[in-house]
Amino acid sequence: MAVKVELNNTNAIILGMYRPPHCRGTNYYAELKREFNECLMWAAMQFSTIIIMGDLNMDKLKVNGREAKLLRDIEEVFELTCLITEPTRITDTSQTLLDVILTNQADLFKNAGVSDIGLSDHCIVYGFLKETVKNTQQPSLIAEVLKI
Repeated sequence: MAVKVELNNTNAIILGMYRPPHCRGTNYYAELKREFNECLMWAAMQFSTIIIMGDLNMDKLKVNGREAKLLRDIEEVFELTCLITEPTRITDTSQTLLDVILTNQADLFKNAGVSDIGLSDHCIVYGFLKETVKNTQQPSLIAEVLKI
């Protein structure tokens, strides 16, 4: 899902993404990387500010894992920063960082973090902007951008 907003007099896009866990397939990771690149290239060509929020089910804490490397590559290419740095899913046997807020404008945020309110096996991730979103018109859904 993609929503266009105005932040600091610039057009911004907020992308909500979800990737189901345990996805596999013959060329799955190559296809995943291609789809991420295609989506972010589209966003970068139209918007100066990109914010991605969602449950990617890709553990950023497994720094040597294939999924974490894929995310690091995407972050590097599109100059994104992950504002979430602590585990978002904690069980008796594991801690994983699956839920993210990625942006190319981290300075727009006052803070970001994780809160476990006990409603799910995932914690809530949040980010507070320094400025409010200008309400020039009704927020509009741009498109379903990506199904990963």
